[in-house]
Amino acid sequence: MEHVAHESEKWYSVKLLFEAKITGEPKPLTIDDAYDESKTYEERLYLIYADSFEEAYEKAEREAKDSETKHFNPYGQLVEWVYVQPLDCFHLFDDEIKEDRDLLQTV
Repeated sequence: MEHVAHESEKWYSVKLLFEAKITGEPKPLTIDDAYDESKTYEERLYLIYADSFEEAYEKAEREAKDSETKHFNPYGQLVEWVYVQPLDCFHLFDDEIKEDRDLLQTV
């Protein structure tokens, strides 16, 4: 399905926070030097085409919830990557997105 652009639509980069929720006890024989019990978070940037900041957030959050995953780590624990919250939304002022462009810079 081809997307028909409206004049008000623009590109946005939406930054979202995910957390790896780990449940279960590790299998004792699998614990090694890489085993770590600290919480793990991930920031993801989504490139969104929308009419407004609000719509960009909504689209990105829908995509984030659809991308939540589950798997077992090497220690036999269930790892669930879950969407936590939006962090920021940036309007990209280019009408056309091309390769090799900065999407975000932080200081």
